[in-house]
Amino acid sequence: MKYKTKGKKRNNEENINRVLNRISNIIYSYRMLIILSYLVLIVIFFSVQFHLLQNWDMLSRILNANFLFHNGNYFEDQRAPLENLLIGIFSLFLGGYAVYAFIALSTLIFFLSLSAFSDAFNIKLLVLVLIVFNPFFLFYSMKNGSELLLFSFLIFYVSSIKKRDPLSGLFLALAFLSKYDALFFSPLLLFMLRKDLRSIRNFFLAIIAFLTTLTPYFVYNFSVFHNSIYPLAKSFIENSGSGLIPSISGNLEKYGWLGLYELIPIAVITSFIIIFEGKYLRKILKDRSKILDVSILSLSVIISIYIYLAVGHLFTEGIGVYRFFLGISLFLTLLLALFTKKVDITWLLPFAAASFMIAVIMLNTVYPVALSNQNLLRMGISAFSSLYNTTNCTVESNEWVPLNYYGLSATYIRNDTPSLPIVNFYGPINTTLPLRYDKNEIYIYGGQKCVYIPPVDLPGGYYNDVNLSKADPALACRWLFDSKIKSSLLLDTCEYLT
Repeated sequence: MKYKTKGKKRNNEENINRVLNRISNIIYSYRMLIILSYLVLIVIFFSVQFHLLQNWDMLSRILNANFLFHNGNYFEDQRAPLENLLIGIFSLFLGGYAVYAFIALSTLIFFLSLSAFSDAFNIKLLVLVLIVFNPFFLFYSMKNGSELLLFSFLIFYVSSIKKRDPLSGLFLALAFLSKYDALFFSPLLLFMLRKDLRSIRNFFLAIIAFLTTLTPYFVYNFSVFHNSIYPLAKSFIENSGSGLIPSISGNLEKYGWLGLYELIPIAVITSFIIIFEGKYLRKILKDRSKILDVSILSLSVIISIYIYLAVGHLFTEGIGVYRFFLGISLFLTLLLALFTKKVDITWLLPFAAASFMIAVIMLNTVYPVALSNQNLLRMGISAFSSLYNTTNCTVESNEWVPLNYYGLSATYIRNDTPSLPIVNFYGPINTTLPLRYDKNEIYIYGGQKCVYIPPVDLPGGYYNDVNLSKADPALACRWLFDSKIKSSLLLDTCEYLT
């Protein structure tokens, strides 16, 4: 009787597996149609998301592109240049619609990077597409900026490392030009090294490719700022409250819980893998050939966690949740994807559909707040225009980037420039300037005149509040290697190169 029960149970399992395999084969036969349809849906979602929310980081990149290509009056030099350049190039043909072309291109490049990862790590592309876009990654990867381009090149980068391809250096450089945090992933290059001469040659070719790709960037920085690492150093100063070695215990105590709820989709994926692929999971964990794959992606997760902790002071603005937790989410998902098979399409397809619906619900939830903020900004500009001639005028504001995007020259509120009018939203502030307008969370302070000071974030410019300037090009090196990292050798080398 006992043996009959076991046999019946085994037969039931075999029947279930047979049905699941049949369903997965049917779905897989339409894989290209599903992938292309999902690509189009995500491009539409990202485009609608920007149109409705018009979030800060993407607006700043549009303003940077306008400055570079159309004589705009606002520029933030601490931002990595690639995204600005792409939007600017598209603007030559598409004008104000350039950002949507950029969104479409970034999404396409991300899908191509997943294809490269699929080939390098021997994972079905459809599985990757369905598993990566969990609700958190889908909603935040393009919401507040353009993180998708950074992660695309990082995925190309780890895929090339797995293949020991010298192009890994090119992809690391492109990731760096998208977001400077990509530089922290450079230690992954060491996985290219083996005992054979070919791997050693490819390792050094990758480094040469990295430096060659960045040469125009360094030359441009030196010609404009008299310092080849000025934007990188400035970005690091502004975004690293803890230095290169974060106070992990302090940051965990203050901010460590923020973003952890975004691990819920990862927990769901893990649970399904354990349920559906328990035996396969154990088999993979015993497979020595998979050690390299697991090691590359595990170190990527560790680096992402480090970046998350290193910028802990930004969590007070909510930036850490959407910006620096994305890397953890992505590389954990890719790590989990190693333990999936084609049959998992049967549960990944409904998972992807549910993720997309949740992201749409999240967008619908935050849109009313975004619309209210946009209306408030327009009301603020209208109120200010009734008091001043805005054609030759710069203001200070806590919403300076959106104001510039809407056409009012603005910089952030400073204490050392009381002569400029202040347009403050959401609450009054202490200032020696008289209050001239107070209505609907809009507060305007100022005198009778308003002067024009271009809010360009360049050395010596009005917006620049970081002590790095043309007058002292070595200051960036001294900040990096005399205060953050004590190294006279690195300091001397940096000063010599810059």
